[in-house]
Amino acid sequence: MICLLDSGVGGLTVLNEVKRVSPDLRIIYLADNKNFPYGTKNQDEIQDAVFAAQKGLETFCLEKIYIACHTASVALQTQPNSFGLISSVTKKMVLESLARESVAILGSSATINTGFYQNLFSEKGYTRIQGFDLQNLIQMIESGLKDEEIFLEQLKEVVLFAPDTILLASTHFPHIESFLSTLFPYAKMMNPSLRFAQEICRHSGLYAKGDLNEDLFVTTRHCPKFLHMLQKNPINNLLKKDARHV
Repeated sequence: MICLLDSGVGGLTVLNEVKRVSPDLRIIYLADNKNFPYGTKNQDEIQDAVFAAQKGLETFCLEKIYIACHTASVALQTQPNSFGLISSVTKKMVLESLARESVAILGSSATINTGFYQNLFSEKGYTRIQGFDLQNLIQMIESGLKDEEIFLEQLKEVVLFAPDTILLASTHFPHIESFLSTLFPYAKMMNPSLRFAQEICRHSGLYAKGDLNEDLFVTTRHCPKFLHMLQKNPINNLLKKDARHV
């Protein structure tokens, strides 16, 4: 049994891919909605939130906790930890890619401000590299907004940049990947969520006897509407209101 951790619904894009590749793998999905959004916090605040969530999950016998959030993963890159990080998988993708002229990195305020992905693309040899702080768009997606005209307004600077490559440096953006592909038909779309899911499945065993017989969704703040967004089925009776109390 493993855990996928994110501050909200972004990590569901990883969860969906994991279940497609390995439907029998049992997963606890932890949405740290109490601390959403991570993208507006400093590195220390993000690290504290993730380690607090980890402590709350000690009740469960987990193989591993995977951070399905670029903001949190980048914040943890320099800290000793036992997490599986989507940023580490993204780093592999960047270094394995064929360098093109320009790349647009779409991410949260915190992710873009670190310059982590910008530096990787620079090392790879891309000549035009631009990080785009799309914190507002992330929060719109989190709220369930689906207005493409509003999305276009948020992305107008990216359109003007006209990138050859686009890195989806937030797990929220695969939620609107089809729209992005239509908006940027000639750009190579780098979506680390699929690659991350494949690595998770490759390194995780199937659920063992005594583990949960269905996936479990956990939040750090009780909110029925938000829980409904996280899962299609009725709320599991094992669901905990606060990860600190599991």
